[in-house]
Parts: sequence; structure tokens; C-alpha cells
Amino acid sequence: MRSKGFTPFEIKNRRFLPTRLRVGSLTGFTLIELLVVIAIIGILASIIAVNLSSSKAKGRDARRVSDLKTIQLALETYYNDNQKYPVTITSSPFIPNYLPTLPVDPLNSTVNGISYTYKYSSYSSSGSSNCLGTAIKYHLAAVLESCDSGTNGCPNSTLNGTSARWSSNGLTACTGSTADFNGASQYCNSTSGSLTTNCYDVVP
Repeated sequence: MRSKGFTPFEIKNRRFLPTRLRVGSLTGFTLIELLVVIAIIGILASIIAVNLSSSKAKGRDARRVSDLKTIQLALETYYNDNQKYPVTITSSPFIPNYLPTLPVDPLNSTVNGISYTYKYSSYSSSGSSNCLGTAIKYHLAAVLESCDSGTNGCPNSTLNGTSARWSSNGLTACTGSTADFNGASQYCNSTSGSLTTNCYDVVP
């Protein structure tokens, strides 16, 4: 008599089954097989996650470079109109007359102690930090995520090495702009150079 409830599926022609499945009822995966499959899935998931993270970082870096070019174009337009650069780019007249809004870093925050913000320093040859309408140079920078020193192609301005500062070239940083920084510092956050740098910086 057939018992009530679930009725096991039976295969009558067992001779067509692989050897390990012919004896007794059908068997499932062993614990070792399951662990191997889980491990493989975990490895593949890790690879995909790393590649996705790297792609996102490169996308943010591309936007940073594009943003700096946009700001740089507006700065040159400002200079053509005023024969000087703005002391700061965060307020009038630069904003909104030359840029409707100022682009900001895609992260625009501090991550693992690294400040992902755009940096702008203006400089005067008058010897005074007040500048008084005499800002003749600037230093504009962003911290990139997907490059590590010149060996990996991280772009850098024409200010190179340990003298990658306008203040080391006879100019004075203007009050109101970002503090003087070295384009060869690792994260655009120091006045000294570094062997490795993620600082992408541009100058006139």
C-alpha cells in the first residue's frame, strides 16, 4: 500500500543513469562539492566587485579631469576680461558670471583621511597676500583615485618636483583661496613633494 504524503520519484530504467546513480535512490551533492561551488562563487563575486569598484573610480576621475578643464576655461575667460585671476572661485563675480555653478568633486568628502575636494590657490607678485586685484597665477587641483604616481600615468602640471608651488617661484598665495600646496604632494595636501602622487593639478 502506498503511504500518504510525498511519493518519491522513481526511475525505472536505471541502466541509463551514471554508475554512481544506479544503486539505490538518487543521491545529491556531497558536502565537499557544495563547499567547492560556494568557494568558486565567492571568488567570482570578489573579482566582479573589485572590477566594478575600479570602473567607478575611473569614471569619477574622468569627471574630475573634465571639471578642472571647465573651471580652467572659465578662469581664462575671466582673465581676458579683467587682466587678472579671481582670488577665489567660490563667489561673485566668478560665480555666476563665468560659471553658473562651481563643479564639485564626485565624492566631495573625506574618505580614509583623504580630502576629495577641488583646490584652487591664486597668487600675486606684489608680495602681499591680500593680492589687491593682482592675482596673476593660479594652481587648480583634484585628487584622483585610480592613479599612483607618474608610473601609472597620473597627469601632472608643468610645475614639477619639490618646487611644484608658485610660492617657490617668487609669488605669494592670496588670502581667501586654498592654502598653498605642492602639485607633487601625494594628495595635494602638502607643501613638500612626494615620490608618489594622486594629485592632478593644472596651472595657466
